[in-house]
Amino acid sequence: MNKKQLRLGLVALSVIGLASCGGTPAGGSTQSTTPASQGGESGTPTESVSVSSVEQPITENKYVDIALPGGDPSSEIEIEFWHCLGHAKTDNFMKIIDRFNEKYKGKYKVTETQVAGTYDGLATNVRTKLKAGFVPALSMGYPDAFSTYIGKTINSSKILRLNKFVEDKTFGLSQEELDDFIPEFFNEGKSYQFAGLWSLPIYKSTEILYYNANYMYGANVLNDSKFANDSEYQALAAAIAKHPKAATEEELEAIKTYVKGHGGYAYDIPVTWDEMFVTAKQILDDRKTMNLQSEFYPVGYDSDSNMLISQFAQRGIPYTVNSEETEKDPNKHFVFDNDDAKAFVTDVVDLIKKNYLQTQVTYGNYTNKLFNEDKCVMTIGSTGGSSYQASENFTVKLAPVPYADGKEAKYIQQGPSLCFFKNKDTFVHKGAWLFYKELSN
Repeated sequence: MNKKQLRLGLVALSVIGLASCGGTPAGGSTQSTTPASQGGESGTPTESVSVSSVEQPITENKYVDIALPGGDPSSEIEIEFWHCLGHAKTDNFMKIIDRFNEKYKGKYKVTETQVAGTYDGLATNVRTKLKAGFVPALSMGYPDAFSTYIGKTINSSKILRLNKFVEDKTFGLSQEELDDFIPEFFNEGKSYQFAGLWSLPIYKSTEILYYNANYMYGANVLNDSKFANDSEYQALAAAIAKHPKAATEEELEAIKTYVKGHGGYAYDIPVTWDEMFVTAKQILDDRKTMNLQSEFYPVGYDSDSNMLISQFAQRGIPYTVNSEETEKDPNKHFVFDNDDAKAFVTDVVDLIKKNYLQTQVTYGNYTNKLFNEDKCVMTIGSTGGSSYQASENFTVKLAPVPYADGKEAKYIQQGPSLCFFKNKDTFVHKGAWLFYKELSN
C-alpha cells in the first residue's frame, strides 16, 4: 500500500468517512462511498447510511473476537472471496490472487466469485446465501451492508471483529503498516453499531469539484456574443478553440484578464458553499442578460446522499451517534430527524427551484451528463469517476468541494471495504487475513 500515492488525490482535503452502496458517479455518509461504475464498476445509484466516528471501548466477545490460529493447516484451505467487480478490476485482482496462491501453495487458495454486478445486488445476494447456509471467507461491500451482517445483537453477528487480527503478535499489522493507512480510510471500520474494528478499506476515493474552465475563465457563449466584433477577444478565444479540452493555464488566464477588464463574463472558482450559489445566481443572471434561455443549471451534485451527509458533518447537524445507549438500542443510532437538518434540506429545495442546482435525484440522472452537454459548469462527483467528467468540448479543471461558510472543510471518503465472515475452521480466517495483507501491500 502506498499512502503517498493515495494522498495525491486528497491533498489539502480533510476527509470524513461514509457508508454506501455503489452505482455510477456517487457515494457516501459520516463513514463511506463510491459509485461502482464511476469508480470502475457497473451498478445502481449509490445510497448511504451514516456511521459515527466515535470510538468506544471494546468488551471482548467470544462470538466475534476470534484469534488467528498458529501454524499451518493440515491441508489446503479454500478462501472464498465474494465481490461484484467488473472485468477491469477482476483482471487486476486475479494477478494478486495468483501471486497469493503461488506464495501459499498447499496452505491457502483464494477463489473469487462475482456474486452480483452491483453493490446493492451483492449485499442482497450475500444475505440470501447466508440464510441458505453458504458462508464466504470475506466479501467486498459498504458499511451499511456490513452493519446488517452484524445485526442488532453482537452474538448473532455473521462477521468478525478484527481487532485480534490486527493486534496478532505474529501476523498482525506493525505500527509501520498501520501508519501507511490514511487514518480516515482505516477508521471507517470502527464506525458500526458495536465497538471495535469490523471492516478494512480496499478501493477508496473522495469527492471533488469538476468545473468547465473555458466557461468559468471567459471563453464562453456569453462573451462570444458580447465580443463578437472584438478582434482581441476573438484571437484569445480562437487560441483556446484549437484545443478546447486542453487549454493551457496561460491561455485561460489571458482570456479571463481580458474579459474581466472589458466588462465581460468570467467567474472566480468558489471556495465556500454560499460563494458557489452566489456564483450560480450570477451565471444565470448573466445568461438572462444575454438572452440565453436554454436549459442550464450552474451546479450539479452527483450524489444527494453525499451532499447532505457532507453538509451535515460540516455544519455540525446531528446525523448519527455511537454510544452505550445505541449499543443497547441500534435504532437510536440515527438522529437526523431534527430541525437543523430540515432547515438545510429546505434551503437545498429552494436552490433547486431556482435552477441553481441539480442533483441525481432531481435530474433523474447523474449530473455529469449535464456537465458533458454544456448544461452545467460545475459538478461535484467522485474522484473515482473522473473519466465520466471528461469532455471533448472544454477543459476540465478540479478544485476542493466548496464547504459550509465559517466551518471546517470536511469531505466524504468513498469506496468499498472488506469484511471477514465467521467460519468453523479458523484457518479460513487466517487465510483471509493473509490475503488482505497481500492486497494492502
